[in-house]
Amino acid sequence: MSYNVAYPELGLGNKNILRTKDYCQNVTSPEIEDLLRDTLVRIVETEYSIDCKSIADSQSTRGIVSIFQSQVPNFSKYDLAKHFIKWCKSNDASSLTEDEISNWTKLIENINKVLK
Repeated sequence: MSYNVAYPELGLGNKNILRTKDYCQNVTSPEIEDLLRDTLVRIVETEYSIDCKSIADSQSTRGIVSIFQSQVPNFSKYDLAKHFIKWCKSNDASSLTEDEISNWTKLIENINKVLK
């Protein structure tokens, strides 16, 4: 599933729908979590004591949520989000990988363009 950022009440139209696949070119069916792929792999290792890095690296076109669902017992996107918020309390954007920063920068720049 791809998440779309659109605000019909603002009259943006279909041309201004932003899709995660435009910022995660390598992943077949990306979700918003794929924009934080490397960081989330580190968080899963820390919080669940499960190392998914080799699988994530070898299956780079597979969505990271799909990998977590197959590797983490009782995986929940909600719990992952809670762990990410916890991670954010002691980290900032400089802790993200260069690719993550680049992809998020592109997304935010495009959101700002669309909303102007």
